[in-house]
Amino acid sequence: MSPVKNRGFAFDPKALVELREALGLNQAALAHELGVPTNTLSRWETGATTPDANSLAAVHSVASDHHVDLRFFRRVTTSPGTERPTTRLAFVWDLATAGVASDLVPEVWSTMAWYLSGRFPTASQEMRLLALDPLDD
Repeated sequence: MSPVKNRGFAFDPKALVELREALGLNQAALAHELGVPTNTLSRWETGATTPDANSLAAVHSVASDHHVDLRFFRRVTTSPGTERPTTRLAFVWDLATAGVASDLVPEVWSTMAWYLSGRFPTASQEMRLLALDPLDD
């Protein structure tokens, strides 16, 4: 079987763990409910393998039967020319051409950090700002 090309969404294995915890079940009990071996459910939960369409339908049915609303898919963005998910936001500011007085740089950095955290709220809480002096060799 050839791999499926990424189309913007991927199965989220954390949803299975959330379902199991919402139902108060251990892996063996949920696996039994789904009609699959426990080690299969374990591999799904760790992301080692992905459930097929019929298995996903069974998972959705169990969740629906117990009135548990979960998102089993997450949006995935990929770097151009790759199938690897993009997980970082990079912001580069060339101070040599920015036209900002050096004494105002901390204030401008603070403003940019505030803007970026508002524009990208799901980004990491930790922002690493690195100022490189092009004349410092």
